Amino acid sequence: MCFYFHLSKTAVEIAHRYNSKTEPHKQNLQEVFTGFSHPLITTIHLQKSIPTIRHMQWGLIPHWAKSNEIQKNTLNARWETIHEKPSFKYYTQNRCIIPATGFYEWQRLDSKGKQKQKYDIRCSDNELFSLAGIWNIWHNNNQNIWTCSILTIPANSLMEKIHNTKQRMPFILDISQESDWLQGNTIAPKNIELIAIPCK
Repeated sequence: MCFYFHLSKTAVEIAHRYNSKTEPHKQNLQEVFTGFSHPLITTIHLQKSIPTIRHMQWGLIPHWAKSNEIQKNTLNARWETIHEKPSFKYYTQNRCIIPATGFYEWQRLDSKGKQKQKYDIRCSDNELFSLAGIWNIWHNNNQNIWTCSILTIPANSLMEKIHNTKQRMPFILDISQESDWLQGNTIAPKNIELIAIPCK
């Protein structure tokens, strides 16, 4: 899964990387994001075919939801089932990118999970990389609330050893896939080379 990630780039650096424009009232960037607090996270989506930076709440809220309680279950969306799940199936063409410089995962060192080792997972080739996401605008009390989920896929050989219970990982886009993803084209996950840095 993916519940914790970090982004240590400025809005200007992100805009340059994705050739995007920033939203009018951009937020200050926060370095570490924890999904369970449903923070505003930096995303890239297409606005009139132009890549645009927008801050969205982490945890997609579908249009039919009566409250935001569902967000605790929509931080991640499984790539394999997004076309089936009621929370996600209406938004599979609402594509976004979540820029990251790394994400955190914990390896269980014993069967009960009492002892764990934290790892900072990064791309070996790119300091700033792209997580695949989907988004929706939830209309509530005359407010338009932008929300999103990070897609996950089965763990690769490295992540199988680290996320050794559920064996999932975020869907990391290759640079060559970013434009196709935003445009709603069909793509398949690639095996992105990652490095795992043990945290104290």
